[in-house]
Amino acid sequence: MLLKSIRAIEFCFALISILSAWLIATACNIAYATVNVNQLVNDSAASIVQVQGIQWVKIKIPEQYKNITDDPVYRSLSSILLDNQTPNNTQAAPVIKKRINGSGFIISNNGQIATNYQWVKDTHEVIVTLWDARQFKASITRSDPKNDVALLRIRASNLAALSLAQQVEEGEGVIAIGAKKHGTSVGVIVSTPAQTPGVGLVSDVNVSPENSGGPLLNVYGQVLGINSTRMKTALNLFRHPMLGKLASDGFDTHSATFNSMSYIGFSAADMNNAQDVALGLPNASGAIVLQVRSGSMAAKAGLLKNDVIISLESQSVVGATDLSALPDFLRQDYQARLTVFRDGEKIELQLINPKPKSAIASWSWRKLGLRARPLSIAQKNATDINSGVLITEVKDDGLNNEVQAGDWIISINQVPLTSVAQLNQIAQNLNDGDSVVLYIIRDNARQFVSLIAHE
Repeated sequence: MLLKSIRAIEFCFALISILSAWLIATACNIAYATVNVNQLVNDSAASIVQVQGIQWVKIKIPEQYKNITDDPVYRSLSSILLDNQTPNNTQAAPVIKKRINGSGFIISNNGQIATNYQWVKDTHEVIVTLWDARQFKASITRSDPKNDVALLRIRASNLAALSLAQQVEEGEGVIAIGAKKHGTSVGVIVSTPAQTPGVGLVSDVNVSPENSGGPLLNVYGQVLGINSTRMKTALNLFRHPMLGKLASDGFDTHSATFNSMSYIGFSAADMNNAQDVALGLPNASGAIVLQVRSGSMAAKAGLLKNDVIISLESQSVVGATDLSALPDFLRQDYQARLTVFRDGEKIELQLINPKPKSAIASWSWRKLGLRARPLSIAQKNATDINSGVLITEVKDDGLNNEVQAGDWIISINQVPLTSVAQLNQIAQNLNDGDSVVLYIIRDNARQFVSLIAHE
């Protein structure tokens, strides 16, 4: 009798488990049944954008080929291969544009767009293409590299913006979409930030390059989070960063485009139609110089207030954001050419970045084949690291392929690194063949790499 009772209880528990599973499955099926995926994708289409990050790469021409830019054949080919840009003079260096494409979505009707940080990292130009094929140059207003989120702004209004969901529940149906429709993926919420504060929002949708940067939507077409291929968990699920304070309602998305080149000694902003007419320019493009610091690199090159910068090397400058490539060009080979419009004439200026004169500054280059600079405040704020240096250049001799420009060195031989001077002092004391272990950060991942010192 007792055995029968136990078996009856076991049967009841099994039945309850089966019924619970059936109810959950039914609830999920109802969630999917109440939403037409195709309709939701079509309804959201006007809010989904393509984001193209463009990096300007300056080509160094050997001295014996300096005048090749004057050759008619070269100029014809460069107009095709170099983004329809030909050098303004024979001294301007050719510039190629490396492009990467991803998705994004509109979160305010006045031009605020959310996307992945990976699509705009280290770029000098960002182009946003709307659903109707209109293209806009975008500026990066905020970013969160750790969670792979960036906010962009374009000069447009009356856009179709997606609304942010106010709440999220475990088990609710979700859809991940991107700029490419074949990247659409359907799934459910596995856990919420309330359940797993350290992990955040997790779903079982398939995140791919086709929808990374796009929104994760609930069945009402509201944004729950952002898709990112870099947020994959150990269980093949995906975390979805939530915009939160990064896209706060109080953020001014109409602030003037402004590009401060404090390292070079000037600041510039986009041209407007009134300035265009006053200065006699054919169109409102270029970057107008707002101020030049006395004694700076820009001042020594002859740059003046109210100059309009119209080209950087062989590339036309449409707005102030195009000047973001200038510091990289100056670090690359210590010089860069600008064309400015002044008093109705085009004037060529050459910026010269003085090479380090200190002998100790060359030890890391001579012994380890790398150059470095201190981390900026913004870079320190992006991580929990308050020390370290950033590698800016690696010698192209094939001896130390374990490191690359952009790596952050946290420590060397288990000694925390606090300055470039400390790095050079350590390098100075190395002997030929000594092994060096660096602890670095690359693409938000930490790792150890080893180098061999060379005389």
